[in-house]
Amino acid sequence: MSTYPSSPFSRSTKVLVPLLLAVVINQAYAGTITGTPGTPGVDGTTAGAKGTDGGNGQSVEQTIDLATFASYATLNGGSGGKGGNGAAVAGSAGAGGRGGNATLRATSSRNISADTARYLSVYGGTGGHAGNPAVGGAGAAGGAGGDATFTVAATSTAVYFHLQSTATGGAGGAGRIAGVAGSAVSTLALEGQAGYLGGDSSATGGAGGDALDAGNGAVGGAASSMVISNGGSEWHASVQAEGGAGGAGSGIGYRGGEAGSASATYQGNAGTADATGHLAVIGGAGGNGNAGAAGAAGGDVSLRNPASVTTSGALTLDWAAIGGKGGASEGATAGRGGNAQMNMVLDERLASRVTATVRGRGGNGGATNGGIAAAAGAGRASAEVVSKGALTLTSRGDGGAGGAGTAAAGANGGAAAAVANGRSLQGAATVTAEASGGAGGAGTGADGGLASANALSNAVTGTATATARATGGAGADASGANRSAGHGAAALVSAASHSDGGGAVASVTAQGGMGGVGTAGAAGGAGSDITLVNAVSGSTSGALELTQTAAAGAGGGSANGLAGSGGGAVSRLVLNDTRANSIAVKVQAVGGWGGRSTGPRGTPGNGGAAEGVLDLKAAKAGGSATGNVLVQGGWTTGVPTLINHGGEAVARSTVQADRSASSVAQATAGTGDNYANAPYPRSANAEAHARALSNGSASAVASAYSDDASTKGVATAEAAGGNGPTLAEAHVQAGQAEVRAHSSALGAASNSARAGAFAKTGSVLANSVSLGAGGERVSTTARTSIGSDHADVATSANVGGALEVMQPMMFNNLSFATGAPDAATAAAAFSATPRVAGAFADSRVVGIGTMTGVGGNVLDYNVVTSANFQFDTTTKGYLQLGLLDAELYPSWAAEGTGRMTLTISDHGTEVFARSFANLDAAQAFFSDDVVTLGMLLAGNHDLLVTAGFTIDGSAGLNFTYALGVSAVPEPQAWLLLMLGGTLLMLRRRSRD
Repeated sequence: MSTYPSSPFSRSTKVLVPLLLAVVINQAYAGTITGTPGTPGVDGTTAGAKGTDGGNGQSVEQTIDLATFASYATLNGGSGGKGGNGAAVAGSAGAGGRGGNATLRATSSRNISADTARYLSVYGGTGGHAGNPAVGGAGAAGGAGGDATFTVAATSTAVYFHLQSTATGGAGGAGRIAGVAGSAVSTLALEGQAGYLGGDSSATGGAGGDALDAGNGAVGGAASSMVISNGGSEWHASVQAEGGAGGAGSGIGYRGGEAGSASATYQGNAGTADATGHLAVIGGAGGNGNAGAAGAAGGDVSLRNPASVTTSGALTLDWAAIGGKGGASEGATAGRGGNAQMNMVLDERLASRVTATVRGRGGNGGATNGGIAAAAGAGRASAEVVSKGALTLTSRGDGGAGGAGTAAAGANGGAAAAVANGRSLQGAATVTAEASGGAGGAGTGADGGLASANALSNAVTGTATATARATGGAGADASGANRSAGHGAAALVSAASHSDGGGAVASVTAQGGMGGVGTAGAAGGAGSDITLVNAVSGSTSGALELTQTAAAGAGGGSANGLAGSGGGAVSRLVLNDTRANSIAVKVQAVGGWGGRSTGPRGTPGNGGAAEGVLDLKAAKAGGSATGNVLVQGGWTTGVPTLINHGGEAVARSTVQADRSASSVAQATAGTGDNYANAPYPRSANAEAHARALSNGSASAVASAYSDDASTKGVATAEAAGGNGPTLAEAHVQAGQAEVRAHSSALGAASNSARAGAFAKTGSVLANSVSLGAGGERVSTTARTSIGSDHADVATSANVGGALEVMQPMMFNNLSFATGAPDAATAAAAFSATPRVAGAFADSRVVGIGTMTGVGGNVLDYNVVTSANFQFDTTTKGYLQLGLLDAELYPSWAAEGTGRMTLTISDHGTEVFARSFANLDAAQAFFSDDVVTLGMLLAGNHDLLVTAGFTIDGSAGLNFTYALGVSAVPEPQAWLLLMLGGTLLMLRRRSRD
């Protein structure tokens, strides 16, 4: 039984074991001692004779001195002898013999000074099985398992001392009356005056005996484990106790044996040393039911503050409660899985920092063959901790798996719940709650278990971090036509963080359970839907970070059946914060994948739709905010059909802040895998909307993606800034695209909008607006319909700033303008055009702009660009159009042709119009020249410059222009001019 080297003791010397043991121990020898097994019973030899009882195994009881003991020892109680069989003609069976006890006591006659580790194990002897009765004879009882007991009391002054003990009760023997299991007790009492002090104690109850023929299984053995330890410069304790499994019952009306109980604890005072304590309590498994007997329930475990240690150093705790497995059954009701709950309530004002983990895991439900499968046990963990110093707290719950059904329905998976509430008085508080629901048991229609996780973090001075993750249990698999696999289970999450003097971070992730897989014509199960609404929150005067993720479950696949659909995902968050200096928020939604289909009669499942919405307002003066909404529709997988498709995706992000605001919305529709050229639609529509509002800088980016030619993508981006840089970008990839980008800002701030698409049809539009301090307004627009695979437009506008430089080939169609440019900007624009420079030398420069139109690989490709300048004049003057320059794109112009119209209006009244039959003529027109457009009266003016391009093939033109108002000469000047002219005419006539 031992894993250590074999003992020098032989069966021929077993009568000398007690004496030899004393000698061995005194000589610091390590080895294994096993009690003499019981004598087997004798079979009945004459008709009707009873078999004799088996003999009892020898008990072993020893005391050792750890001060002289070297390293390890193992004691085994002798096994009980098997009962004799009854003779023919109603001979009764003999009873099994009792297993021998194993008892080991360890003390120290003086302080242990040598650095060492000790490994000590005790095993109760196995009870003997009862003999078999003859027909008509009486059955007999199985032998009881032997008890295992280990106790230690020792003191160490060594730099390193570690003691590990294991106690295991003996299993009961099988019989008409099942043998009782042996118990297990392990107790360590340690004192350390220096160095590392560690104690590991493990106890496992023996298994109950099985019932022969008709009868109940025996109860599993009890287990108890304890460490009491004080002192040391580093303190460690680990305790584990597991109840024994119940024995198998047999026959209709009987049941398996109950699970054995278990208890564990540690206690200690580590002084100033760092201290680590591990504790695990495991419920025993319920006994199985054979031949129509019911299975027994797994052992429940429910604990609250089961252990304690005092220290002013760092404290690390790890506690676990695990429910026992339910017993299986043949033809009857199986046993449920044991429930598990671990609760920690700790107010730690002494330790320098705390790291604590609590876990609860439910036991698996019992399976059945032709009966009723049993539900799984629930797993729950809860922790509420206050720490003087930094705190790391984790709570985890796991549901057990439902019992499987053969020729029967499976049972649902167990629920899981985790709650973690942590507060640090000084330093960071990192709090995590995790939960995973149990899987449904195989059979028909068994669903996964619900999962719930809640985390709350509070830090007085440091960063507070709260994380909650939950995963719903998976549905059970199913097989056979007209059957359905189980559905995935939902997941619930919440997280909140608060810090008085540091940052706050909170994150939640809810993962829906997967649907089960169908085989042999069974339908796949549906993935779970997930909906999160304001599931995450935080509060701080510093930096706030929030993440909210909803991920729906995938549908289960099917072989020659209908695969399950992916679940839908919704993630919505509304936040109006008045405290944080900066806020970063991410909202994510992921639709579940549709189940894959195989076989000629299989049908894939649809991908789940996904929606993400963020409405974020950072109200604090000088605050900044960033919002990201990322949405992915579920894919559909397997051989394409007319009916299956990916999931739609919708993303909306609105961000408002004083100093800066950034908003991103990205939506990607679900599509099909490995079937890009499938004859049927596979993708869905995608829609993205981003909006950013700020008194300073603003950025909004919206992207929508879908792979199929029949789908539609919509993207809108709006960035409304103040005196800071402002950018709006919108992009679409889909069969049909509608793309809009709008930017607005104040004064000379950089201000641009960009819109682009890869699509077959649709339209793109960009618009930028800027307001000047003197009431000036500049607006630029570029738009085109999509006539080829790609189209993009860009705009830029400002008042009193520089003209944005065009980036060739990046944005084909554009309108950039600056209103009321300063002298340096105007001088730079006119540096290569002396005629324009001279004409505008004494003029008011209203604006400077550039426009571009570029075609695609189609005929009659239309592009419209425009610029609007609104301003006031106090006196009348002449409106001037400066024709600065123009550029053809040679590589494109050689492949296509184009024509252009140019119009200028004031308050809707046209003041200039010119059509160009080709782009070469338009280029020649814009060549350092000035056109006077007429008189402008004093007052408000609304000038609109519009260029319309019609391009055949690949060709393009960019031109740059200026608008100015020249002064009307004073009356005296006009009079002198008139007189001078009259005198000149008279002189000429007199000469004639």
